[in-house]
Amino acid sequence: MKIYKNKIKGSFTIIPNVIKDTRGYFSRIFCSKETKKTLKKFKIVQSNSSFSIKKGTMRGLHYQTKPFEEAKLIQCVSGSIYDVIIDLRKKSPTYLKWEAFEINAKKKIYFLFQKVVLMVF
Repeated sequence: MKIYKNKIKGSFTIIPNVIKDTRGYFSRIFCSKETKKTLKKFKIVQSNSSFSIKKGTMRGLHYQTKPFEEAKLIQCVSGSIYDVIIDLRKKSPTYLKWEAFEINAKKKIYFLFQKVVLMVF
């Protein structure tokens, strides 16, 4: 698993090791042992899944404030997602900056966004 910092502070691209064989593939989505150096305060507390029937569907603006803020680990298992994040942390060096990602099932890349970042997908 490789982890790269993105432009927005606290945002990461995660490239898993994908092991392929005649049956398909296997990859680890998350491993605290492998991520503890880079993602020191990341803790998984909930896992969700969404599916959009219609192409171009906007799922909404996702943002939580204290004490309900949560980090997001995003993966696309079918089709593609156009995901935009905006840093809303006033004391952050990337405050009000934004970054967009196209996430698709073929690449098998994940994105992690830290707390207090607005996400639109």
